[in-house]
Amino acid sequence: MSTRLKAKGDDRVPEADRFYLEVEYPSVTENGARPKISHQCFWFNKKWTIGRILDIVCDAAGIENRNHIPSAKHLHLISRRNDAIFPSDIPLALLEPALMSGDSVSLTYQ
Repeated sequence: MSTRLKAKGDDRVPEADRFYLEVEYPSVTENGARPKISHQCFWFNKKWTIGRILDIVCDAAGIENRNHIPSAKHLHLISRRNDAIFPSDIPLALLEPALMSGDSVSLTYQ
């Protein structure tokens, strides 16, 4: 419940389509910089893919997402509940029950 109260997101997303996540950022980015914040709560449209969500959470913390560059370390969302790594082309709604609304995830380089 506290995730929902603190969450930020696109107000155009209808309540019924909102998927809430608490995102923990890495302590240091790939280029050695520190993110603006350590964690943040968001809501997303459950129809959005993990790739789109990665772009949003990276923008919020000032982290450069270089997943489009083959030689760069790639960012992934990893469940803090079960350590699952989620593919970037899958919508949130299709990841249940491995990822549930209200879960916490870590943004991690791999």
